[in-house]
Amino acid sequence: MPTIDDFLVLKFEDAVISGATATWNITPNYYTNQRSSVCFMSLERANINFTGAGGGGDVGTMLRCDINGQNQQISDNVGGCMLDIINTSIQGTSHHAYKTSNSTPMKLLVSARPTTIKISLQHLDFDSYANTDQSYIILRFEYDDLKDTQREYRDQFTKTFM
Repeated sequence: MPTIDDFLVLKFEDAVISGATATWNITPNYYTNQRSSVCFMSLERANINFTGAGGGGDVGTMLRCDINGQNQQISDNVGGCMLDIINTSIQGTSHHAYKTSNSTPMKLLVSARPTTIKISLQHLDFDSYANTDQSYIILRFEYDDLKDTQREYRDQFTKTFM
């Protein structure tokens, strides 16, 4: 059975920003409750502008989310999950972190339908977000058919005695 995908576009101009963390409050009516209570979340696209002391060259930037992925652990034990490492180009004090595509995204098993999402940009040169009207993150939520998910959980997690 094919998956059903939801895409959530998080615009930085709609976020509450504190330091390197952006928080979005998601209206529950964005989601349908006709789907499984768990899903796979992945970073589909990103375009984030921020300022820093400058440096030059291209580096990677980690995006970290406060949602716990059931199939991922980070060794610092702070909680949450790493969404992805994205490209960052630096020109003077202007930084552009972006992801345009990924044929094999990291799919994190999470509780479905989050109402708050916090994402931190972890980059040593970070000063503040810039051009928030041009910055966004697109998350993909992949749901299996509810009956298939329930059957799969029952088959995998029900102990059988011989």
